[in-house]
Amino acid sequence: MKILGHLRKYMKEGGALLVRTAKEARAFLYPVVEENDLLDFELLSIFHPINDVINSVIFVRKPVVKYESK
Repeated sequence: MKILGHLRKYMKEGGALLVRTAKEARAFLYPVVEENDLLDFELLSIFHPINDVINSVIFVRKPVVKYESK
């Protein structure tokens, strides 16, 4: 979570991030990152394979802050 926080802090607004994660028994091989761990990002897609592919991925984007002029 420290790494994700660091990345978000220094990413450009609108920048995309692909996070490799795992589900179920595959979690023995890769760290588990849940959707709730990425609340500071805009969720674009989650993919959990159902075949022999081990890696699940979560695709997120750092939100763009819209400034309003006064």
